[in-house]
Formats: sequence, structure tokens, C-alpha cells
Amino acid sequence: MNPSSHLPALPFTLYPTKFQKFFRITICVLFVVGGVYLVRDGEMMGWFAIGFFGCLCLPIFLLQLDPKRSFLTVSDRGLEMGTLSKVSVIPWEDISEFGVQIQRHRGIRVSAKVAFNFSASYAKQARTRAILRGLNRFEGMLPDTYGRKAEELSGLLAAIHREKVGIRHTTSLEG
Repeated sequence: MNPSSHLPALPFTLYPTKFQKFFRITICVLFVVGGVYLVRDGEMMGWFAIGFFGCLCLPIFLLQLDPKRSFLTVSDRGLEMGTLSKVSVIPWEDISEFGVQIQRHRGIRVSAKVAFNFSASYAKQARTRAILRGLNRFEGMLPDTYGRKAEELSGLLAAIHREKVGIRHTTSLEG
């Protein structure tokens, strides 16, 4: 049996879940409504809630509804990530490993993200990457898990990476 037979055909694109997008928008709207009630009661803090959640967060989350602004495309070339402000492409050869960065607060897992380190031959932003690796043990992180568990997505990307580049190394680290 071909070891790569369980891998999806390339290219494929993943998007954040709609639930996650609408949950963020709902939270913003609730804070804006709460801010309006605070302002009606004479509380100045209500203006902060209206300004921050209504004028800053809400437009950003609404822009992320556009599928061209938030995606991960996995192809033969590498990873193409669309974020609010730009599209970045990272070739497979520039990545050395994938892993999962788990964030905990007081021992409780609050988030898990797919993280990666760049290959030794990748020379860009060496100083910044060294600082990030010292702080997080990883040099880069995907902005989202695109509706999958971080461990699942990391394993999938690592398997495709092994097939494309031939490196066998993944890690799971907590921070």
C-alpha cells in the first residue's frame, strides 16, 4: 500500500469554520449593545466598548467573512495563507518541522495552534526567528486551525511535508 494514499489530493483549501466567524461577530455585537446601555446610564466606559468592539473588531470580523481573506491552501509548492492584509506563500523546502503549540492558563488548555520551524537554509529574519523559537519553541504559526483540531492539521501537514521534502520530524510542545 502506498503510504501517501491516505493523503488528500493537492491542492486543497481550508477555511475557518462559519460558526467561529459568526460567534466572533455575535460577541462584538453584544459588547456594542452593552456599551450603548452603559452610555445611556451615564457610564463613560460604554464609549470604549462601542468604539473598540463596534468600530475596530466588528469591521475586521466582517471582512473575514470574505473567503479570499482567510484561508489555507496546501499545494505541491507549499502553504499559501490568506489573512486580512496579505497572502503569504511558504514553500515546503523552507519548513523543517510542524508541531502543535499549546497555550495554557493556570494549567487549563485555552488554545492549540499548528506551529512550524523554518529550515536551516531559510535565511530571512534570522534574529526574529531565533527570538520566537526561544520564547515559543517554534518560529511560525498558522493563524487558524481551519475547522480541524490542531493535532490533526499538524499531522496532515507533516505527512504532506514528508512526502514533498522527505523530512520525518514533528513535535508537540506546550507553552
